[in-house]
Amino acid sequence: MTFRVASGIMTCPEVRRLLASAQSVPRDRLLLRMLYFTGLRRAEMVSVLVADVLWDLGAIFVRSGKEDKDRYVFLDPTTMELLRDYVAGVALERPIFDHTDKWVHDVFLIHGTRSGLIQEYKAKGLRLSPHSMRYAFATHFHDQGLPLATIASLLGHVLPQDTVDYLHTSRARLEEAYEICNPYASGAPARGQAAPSQIPSKAMVAEAFREREKEFRNQPQAGRSNGLPMFATPEEMRELLAESRPPYSDLLRTLYASGLWIEDVLRAKVRHLNCELREIRLGQQVAFLDRETCERLGHRDGEAPLFSVALEDAQDHLLECGRKTGLSERLQAAQSPLTLDRLRQAFAIHSAARGMDTITLMNLLGHQFYTTTQPYLQAAVYRHRGAFLRAVPADLAR
Repeated sequence: MTFRVASGIMTCPEVRRLLASAQSVPRDRLLLRMLYFTGLRRAEMVSVLVADVLWDLGAIFVRSGKEDKDRYVFLDPTTMELLRDYVAGVALERPIFDHTDKWVHDVFLIHGTRSGLIQEYKAKGLRLSPHSMRYAFATHFHDQGLPLATIASLLGHVLPQDTVDYLHTSRARLEEAYEICNPYASGAPARGQAAPSQIPSKAMVAEAFREREKEFRNQPQAGRSNGLPMFATPEEMRELLAESRPPYSDLLRTLYASGLWIEDVLRAKVRHLNCELREIRLGQQVAFLDRETCERLGHRDGEAPLFSVALEDAQDHLLECGRKTGLSERLQAAQSPLTLDRLRQAFAIHSAARGMDTITLMNLLGHQFYTTTQPYLQAAVYRHRGAFLRAVPADLAR
């Protein structure tokens, strides 16, 4: 029987040594920083497209990772700037690193050897590899206080045990936890961290599957059991709506503000709008509106359609606005074309990121099944970026 050599978990100073060895090679330095700050696997790293970078959120979309699972990860500001310089002029549909996963291993091997770290760990009976950066990321950010559930989401784990296996708690953290939590400790007890929820891998019932299939009808890859939607960021939405002109500007704003389907908005009459309650009520379906959107719609006649435009014309106008802002190009390069459904998806993700609870979001979207809402909640992981940035080890921030 053969046993695999255990992976070493580098300390923050050791990661800094590794990065310093690549200081004179911008491409290698960027790769090593991205391996550390994203926790990506080798194959995932070489699959990321330029179009997958959400610049104003400091996030990256990872498509079809291990077990065909999509997720979003973060980068620190320094690495984002290095990345911006590196991909300047590169087509959106191209990979950031147009290489094989073996190349990732080779780059790590070069600088791991140059820094002396590989030799030092080998002498301890441990090995270092690109995957060691994933272990280091999980351990260091956990030590800095990033919740276990957030780390699990960033690593693409389903089961809590998968994440726990990556953590090697430092002695300093162990001592701190003991001082706070031992039976003789004084002061307030520590707040516990909830474990990530375990998502069963059972096949969805037919009705739930049909609901999810409809929700992502124009983005089928997001309808996979482990799929996530590619979305327009809040800044991209602001730019898109700023380009819109009457008679479409109020329509696009209403879609984004309400989360309604385009078909429902186009069949709505003015009488379905209640400005006092700031809602559009279509039978049992109720959608809320912000005050400004209501004021823009409130001057219309009762039995007239809320919007007298054709769906095809509205879609063409949206694409025209998207071309002007660059959103159409980015989404197309990311294999997720811009459609009117994107405004509903942006409403769902941006609302979840701002703290809307799951049940409210399900009701506003008209969902019966949690499995349909779940991709929006997972895509809204950028709500944790502040916690991520606070957990960046100080000696690795630059």
